[in-house]
Amino acid sequence: MPELSIQWIAASIFAIALLHTFSAKQFERLSHRFPRHAGLFHLLGEVEVVFGFWAIVLVVVMALVAGGSAAPDYAESRNYTEPLFVFVVMVIAASRPVLRTVMSVVNKTAHWRRCRRRWPRRGSGSRRCRCSAR
Repeated sequence: MPELSIQWIAASIFAIALLHTFSAKQFERLSHRFPRHAGLFHLLGEVEVVFGFWAIVLVVVMALVAGGSAAPDYAESRNYTEPLFVFVVMVIAASRPVLRTVMSVVNKTAHWRRCRRRWPRRGSGSRRCRCSAR
């Protein structure tokens, strides 16, 4: 099959991947609506997974259209250092301990800034924060 047709197929798969990315929230809603398939819908609703999923589809379609050796040759000719780094950072950032730590720091910073705005002026006596107690 000509090289141009593979490029058109790849462009079409990329367009579908973009649409899938922008509709990821719908897949999250489907995971709550259909609990029997919640795992699959939740996976398809993760934006980080979308392009990896469609990259696999692209390699499979390339293998079917251009022959068995073209797909692995193409996949092996790419540099995956940056995408793997981004994937690892996203997985670590989404872990529960990291999320809890970041949320705690943000909450404490917000509380500190709120107290600082309401802090009594010099010479007014009490130096306690008048914010609502936590």
